[in-house]
Amino acid sequence: MIYIVVLNWNGAIDTINCVKSLMDLNVSDYKIIIVDNCSMDNSYDTIKENLNSLYIADKSIIEVKYEDRNKYKTLENDKIILIQSPQNNGYASGNNIGIEFALNQENMKYVWVLNNDTEVDKEALTHLISKCDSDKSIGICGSRLVYFADREMQQGLGGVHNKWLCTTKNYEMGRLVSKKYDDEVISNDIDYIIGASMFFSRECLETVGLMNEEYFLYYEELDICLRAKAKNFKLGICSESLVYHKIGASTDGGKSMMADLCSIKNRLVITERFYPQYYWTVWLSLFVVAFNRARRGEFNKMKRCLNVMFNFKRNKGSKCH
Repeated sequence: MIYIVVLNWNGAIDTINCVKSLMDLNVSDYKIIIVDNCSMDNSYDTIKENLNSLYIADKSIIEVKYEDRNKYKTLENDKIILIQSPQNNGYASGNNIGIEFALNQENMKYVWVLNNDTEVDKEALTHLISKCDSDKSIGICGSRLVYFADREMQQGLGGVHNKWLCTTKNYEMGRLVSKKYDDEVISNDIDYIIGASMFFSRECLETVGLMNEEYFLYYEELDICLRAKAKNFKLGICSESLVYHKIGASTDGGKSMMADLCSIKNRLVITERFYPQYYWTVWLSLFVVAFNRARRGEFNKMKRCLNVMFNFKRNKGSKCH
């Protein structure tokens, strides 16, 4: 059984459209876990009302109270599970609620963590299952992400991490979707699976653990991929699995002050944890980041960037929100 985790935060319409696309998958051996991450716009009720109003055939819906989430061990007929988190502790924490629920299910084989601002091709899951069934060494597999607004152009096939600066970029971003790839070559070239579509094996999650909740936002996928590789799991790419991504919708558009702070602070967090020998080059590179904020007239962001730089060691472990 495949458990698909969809995290919602103030994005009910996107979540509903994502679920609608999942209902059209050409496989039936899956369940959908929708976790509302303490939305502020009545998203949970909107999602529930819309799903109940749809004709869902055998796709029955069950609400699971947050405090009861660990009591469920084997779900039979329920197709969609709704869980409302009492507080927003970030992207990793919200997804972990769904992942933990899936891990408690005895029939779970894979967990597909999917951004709510995505819609999937009807064969996307079929290809992911086939890829991972054929290579048991794959712990985390990614899809070919395609721009939702331009379905001829791909967003990326995994990501590449620059250790010196702790910057990331999408692999093969901007290429035509029609381009053919050798997935094995891509798997060797990338450093992480893009968080919009991450397909985990049960063994990987049980061995590596959940997403690291320290990050709140950004770099969670790099962290868990580095941990997976350290445990000798492969990162896989399935270029035949197409996922259409509405860029930025799940974080409410452009970078807020909090999101900007997280992206800066977490460069130091992940570098210190995995690549301490590069810490000072990353730290120095943040002067350029601060300068760019000032150049754009974003002086509050510049000040917070400098504050992170000079107080990181002192405030280690503090949240960025």
